[in-house]
Amino acid sequence: VLGQHPEWEIISSSYNITLPISFSRKIRDLLNDPVYKQLFPKTLMRPDTQSIEEWGLTAGGLYRAAGVGGGITGKGAHILVIDDPIKDDEEADSELRRDRIWAWYSSVAYTRLSPFGRVIVIQTRWHEDDIVGRLMERGLAEVSDDLKIDGSKIDLVRFFSMIDKPAGTFPIVTPKS
Repeated sequence: VLGQHPEWEIISSSYNITLPISFSRKIRDLLNDPVYKQLFPKTLMRPDTQSIEEWGLTAGGLYRAAGVGGGITGKGAHILVIDDPIKDDEEADSELRRDRIWAWYSSVAYTRLSPFGRVIVIQTRWHEDDIVGRLMERGLAEVSDDLKIDGSKIDLVRFFSMIDKPAGTFPIVTPKS
């Protein structure tokens, strides 16, 4: 994505910051690879913003790693990735934890989206009242056809816009248990 749109901002989040930081490191290393630079010469790292938690591109793009519930205020996102917002089934059983994740998503994370921005949620469905369940309950997402990837069944969830965002269909891939 950054090769095609080096001006885009991406926020990557998970139940803690460890996973998004590992993705950040891999993506940053890829962008510095000579082959990548040859393929996408306009995707250049800014020398003044290269921390593992947040780094920028000369064209204005930005990659920010954050834990779910963590601070992303003041940051924008063309793509918001939420990968495993719930750590495990024990955490999923906590109504308080599910409420906190939803509050963070609806009042902090979603508000960071640029016009026509996209949300990608990748998660195990530990509980029917998870973030995907709440989106479905509000008519903002629906499960479409069962698919298989590498022998694992997944649901492809179509995600619809909230009030201030343009309507559209966004994929949310959720592995089925």
